Amino acid sequence: MACYSDKYKHMCSKIVIAVSILMGLMGLASAIFGVVSMGSIPMTSDQKEIFQIPGLTDAGKALGGGMLAIGIVGVMVACLGCFTGAKKNPCFAIPYGLLSFVITIIFLIIAITAMIAASSTGQLAAK
Repeated sequence: MACYSDKYKHMCSKIVIAVSILMGLMGLASAIFGVVSMGSIPMTSDQKEIFQIPGLTDAGKALGGGMLAIGIVGVMVACLGCFTGAKKNPCFAIPYGLLSFVITIIFLIIAITAMIAASSTGQLAAK
């Protein structure tokens, strides 16, 4: 088994912490967008049109709830990543690695679904 120097381990932990901070910011942005999509924040009709996906006007609350849940889980995974970088403990590293993989797959599915719903073919199918 290879032995890594302490300098290399410290550099890797900084990278894990930096990526975790970015993941936390994305999770926070997802949670905020979810709250806005659910209609919990009062807005004018012009502002509401910006946040609504055409063809999915009735599903805004459901999609907003899903985005809020994913955002909260993303922030929790980011905290696990920061603990992993700071403590270098397998108790934090294993759940961080597994949950990061699962969150990545979920975000990929959501992105593909949103692209299909926003496409012209998806708009015609919704009518």
